[in-house]
Amino acid sequence: MILCEADLCTGCEACRNACPHDCIAMVPNAEGFLHPHVDTDRCTECGLCRRACPVLNERDYEHQPLPKAYACWHNDDSVRRASSSGGAFSALAETTFENGGLVFGAAYDDRLHVRHVRVDDPTRLDTLRRSKYVQSEIGLVFREIREALGSGTPVLFVGTPCQVAGLHGFLGTDCEGLTTCDLVCHGVPSPKVFARYIEWLDKTHAVRLTDLNFRDKRKGWEDYSSVACDSSGHDTALVGEENSYFNGYNMHMFLRESCYSCRFKGFPRPGDLTLGDYWGIGKQTPFPHDREKREGISLILVNSQKGEAFLLERCRQRCTFIERDLQEAIDGNAPLHASVPRHPRRDEFFRDLDSVEYGALAQRYFRPPLKSRIRIIARERLSARTLRFLRKVHGYVR
Repeated sequence: MILCEADLCTGCEACRNACPHDCIAMVPNAEGFLHPHVDTDRCTECGLCRRACPVLNERDYEHQPLPKAYACWHNDDSVRRASSSGGAFSALAETTFENGGLVFGAAYDDRLHVRHVRVDDPTRLDTLRRSKYVQSEIGLVFREIREALGSGTPVLFVGTPCQVAGLHGFLGTDCEGLTTCDLVCHGVPSPKVFARYIEWLDKTHAVRLTDLNFRDKRKGWEDYSSVACDSSGHDTALVGEENSYFNGYNMHMFLRESCYSCRFKGFPRPGDLTLGDYWGIGKQTPFPHDREKREGISLILVNSQKGEAFLLERCRQRCTFIERDLQEAIDGNAPLHASVPRHPRRDEFFRDLDSVEYGALAQRYFRPPLKSRIRIIARERLSARTLRFLRKVHGYVR
């Protein structure tokens, strides 16, 4: 059975979930990205895997109008502080729990591997909050979702656009009770590179890390920093070389090959809703909410009638919504409509990945341009008040 070409495969695992004989295994390639491997001795060539693949079967979204864009923030400040942006995801999840539903999203396990998991308890919601910046492993979550929907249980699924498209391909129909949210996705980094980075941090700090927050907001939403938490509960700010993984991510050095020509950019979107940070808000049209900007603003695109009903009718008590111009949202979030460029040294980097120590690898490949280094140093060293002043007076940006 021939599936989609390796360079086009997104790793969404729809094919694995669809196989009725469990003869598809997800195997990491040399770069650490999962790809389907078919046991040809057991395969009956029923074709269900190919029919589920979102790359081979692009869904028709043409009936959908252009989305509406909303600036959004959770009304509970503690939830916003625990979130990467404005806490919109938490509001959607809380509403799902209130209606007896399940939430599926990406979480760290105890070894900081990122996997999609089911959460049915509001007290465990924090495991799904905050951006992870590594490709999550779907596993057999799509089957769990199908089973839950079949029993009448509402489901909220949050993932990258290709993962949402994969879920739709697996289900084959727009199921009642399912609400999907795709993320504004820059691209998915290699789990292998992330694992090497975590191993290096563990060795550097002589302690096992238990959590990693790339978007700590103690200095504000626009001036976020990376913070690691170890097994003793101690927080450590990651500066300079210790934050090299995030620098490499922003340089597009180790994204999945399919991300450089992503088929799930632009409009219409695969999800009922699209979630992200509302970068660039206020640049075109005034946004007179300075305090809210410091705490974090979520971008929500409403892509379907189902998404509109879920957000505006069910979540209204938990969030503040302000409709904004769609073009403002697009201008501030280039990954909505365009793939990032492939780094010219990507192949060279992956050739060195197994043979060069991580610290030396970071020095060799993850050194940002001078202008970016100045911004990074400023964000790490200056106070929140000084950063706000620089942004206001001199146009300093994140």
